[in-house]
Amino acid sequence: MAIAGAVLAGGLSRRMGRDKALIIVDGETLAERTASILSAGGCDPVHIVGRQPALQKMSWPVITETGTAHHPLLGVCAALTANPERLVLVVPCDIVNLSAAHIAPLIQYGAPCVAESAGRVHPLLAIFPASLAQKAAALAASGAPARALCDGLERVTLPPPGLIDANESADLPR
Repeated sequence: MAIAGAVLAGGLSRRMGRDKALIIVDGETLAERTASILSAGGCDPVHIVGRQPALQKMSWPVITETGTAHHPLLGVCAALTANPERLVLVVPCDIVNLSAAHIAPLIQYGAPCVAESAGRVHPLLAIFPASLAQKAAALAASGAPARALCDGLERVTLPPPGLIDANESADLPR
């Protein structure tokens, strides 16, 4: 059974000052670009996860987050709830240099795990089982960091280059 893919695209993008999911890189929004990479890497199905109306206009199916709070683990919870019989590879939309080569070791591992790149753990780049949906929701409600969901998961080291999260405009490719 294929691992489902979920692109986390519902963040507030406070540091960026504009919705990161909608930023165009190489002719695609970051959200759609990331979904394409997950699909090329073998994830099936692939969804974008968020609550912005603009996501509904994208070429990928959307899982809509609910509630008024904003926390990345709410997106994880929504993705896991929508895929109750599958493992889900969750990826934030803002890793601007993500490639299929980064996804391959996680897919090959084929079990719950979290990505490590250039010595740094990426708690929102991980494969989660649906059984962690309620834990993700509870951690989000308590304000816990995303890394709390990864406690006990095996780490899978990704190949170079190290991943770059675009948190500010200066982090975007030029």
